[in-house]
Amino acid sequence: MSTVCGERVAEFSGTGEPSPAPPPLVVDLDGTLVKTDLLIETVFSLLKKQPLCLFLLPVWMMRGKACFKQEVARRVSLDIASLPFRSELIEDLKRQRSEGRSLVLATGSDMRIARRVDEHLKLFDLVLASDGIINLCGETKRSCLVGRFGEKA
Repeated sequence: MSTVCGERVAEFSGTGEPSPAPPPLVVDLDGTLVKTDLLIETVFSLLKKQPLCLFLLPVWMMRGKACFKQEVARRVSLDIASLPFRSELIEDLKRQRSEGRSLVLATGSDMRIARRVDEHLKLFDLVLASDGIINLCGETKRSCLVGRFGEKA
């Protein structure tokens, strides 16, 4: 069985028997797919464009980190193409996808940014990200992935 867009799909070998498919490959965004932290990038971009937002940052943070990320992402338009992507990783992801492996982008970054990265790269079968309520980091990310793919996948 393999996972495509979050759904289990059987694969069959030449013998008619289901062949074991590799588990989905889950990739993080910050520090992995890109060489930087997009929260820092977006905050600096926001303050450069709208310096008075400096006074709103603590208010947003008091409502939680997921809310903070969402409020910043709503106000910033990053040039996704100019991000410092890890080209060697992207080439490997393209190869794995061409071999039928399911790719998942799972990030603590806000969903707006994660979707824009996905639209730019056109690599991922599924995007999981922070949504303004849930900050998809650490144990929360692990629980989400285990709930979706199981303990060993």
